[in-house]
Amino acid sequence: MDYSKPGLLGSLNEFQRNYVKQAGGKASSAELKRINDELYDRIKTYYIRRDKDVLLELNVIDRLRKLEGNNKLVLIQKMLAASSHVDLITENDIIEMHPETLIQRSSKLQLLKVILDEICSKEEKALIFTYSIKMQQILYKVIRYWYGIEVKIINGSIEENKRTAIINQFKKKEGFNVIILSPEVAGFGLTITEANHVIHYVN
Repeated sequence: MDYSKPGLLGSLNEFQRNYVKQAGGKASSAELKRINDELYDRIKTYYIRRDKDVLLELNVIDRLRKLEGNNKLVLIQKMLAASSHVDLITENDIIEMHPETLIQRSSKLQLLKVILDEICSKEEKALIFTYSIKMQQILYKVIRYWYGIEVKIINGSIEENKRTAIINQFKKKEGFNVIILSPEVAGFGLTITEANHVIHYVN
């Protein structure tokens, strides 16, 4: 913690005095809750707490471990995909799925909504980078559902002249907007200074 956000929890001596000793064996449940809440309030701006009981991805990852055996590279790739959205590794037709179902099946999408809500409230713009074509389609579908906007996607299937037109349209439009991009096309002369926020939706 002190490496990533120096001074946030004080010195080691201060931390031991304020939290470790107070949470000792004689601390009541109410005192432990107070300490927990105080610590959480301090770090919540910088760290994300994920509750295991709402993560469908954990069950999928456990099944992957059993199925993939010793093929560690394949396992890692599928685990990364499942962490982004479980339907990246299923045969489910995301086009036919209701956006709310897609949202419920991914804790990462739920967190994305929190981030985009803040950006939307400021009427600013965001770029979302993700490699997977299927994930791009999921993002397109849920963002349209959330905000009623037709998000543009730029990937390898979009011709360069069309990319330029999409970018120009994005730049000119006032207020909140989002573009979904494949990282591999972002290096081909794309300059989007109008976007205040960049989100790397890894998968």
